[in-house]
Amino acid sequence: MNFFRSEEHVDAWWRSGPAPGAAATLDEAFALGAEIFGGRLLRLIGRAGSPTG
Repeated sequence: MNFFRSEEHVDAWWRSGPAPGAAATLDEAFALGAEIFGGRLLRLIGRAGSPTG
């Protein structure tokens, strides 16, 4: 999967001859991750800052 800073960045990449695969801005990727992993992702992120995480 490819990640991009903005829609303009995606468009420039696409016009230059994209590699096969999916593409998403970081905002889109985070939203997709939330859809795929739901509460588990939020629990993992919450644990990342804990001493036992």
